[in-house]
Amino acid sequence: MMENALFESHFDLIPFGIYVVDAASYRIVYSNRAFNEHFGHHAGKLCHEALYERAEPCPWCRLGELLTPQGLPSGQTRVFEHFNESDDRWYQMQVRAMTWPDGRVVRYAIGVDISELKDTQNQLAEAHARLALTNIELARLSTTDMLTGLANRQQTEHLL
Repeated sequence: MMENALFESHFDLIPFGIYVVDAASYRIVYSNRAFNEHFGHHAGKLCHEALYERAEPCPWCRLGELLTPQGLPSGQTRVFEHFNESDDRWYQMQVRAMTWPDGRVVRYAIGVDISELKDTQNQLAEAHARLALTNIELARLSTTDMLTGLANRQQTEHLL
């Protein structure tokens, strides 16, 4: 279909991995060039089996949140962070339901690799913890006599 080709050509321009799943069957309808280069081609396969080696739909799929009780797109978008064990990377995921040009209701997911950001956050958290421990030690050293281990004069005067 011409409309499908138009959607696909636009999605192929986006530098982040995108895949589209049929809401009724969980089969991959489409994946863009960036996704295919990283994860391979999986069109027609069940997303949870092909991408995550799971027998059932993934708990982070959020498809139920994206559909109305009638099974139509709700207009809701969900953004969350997800660690993908298959490639050992962190992704910020944006998922949303929409009507595909052929009339099917689908869920698309855009995954932006944020692994470097998560590494930086972890390094900052570790540095913060080291700084807190150093501050505790400095406070102890500033109020304790090094020779006797007792409160020093400054601490004694503070206590009075």
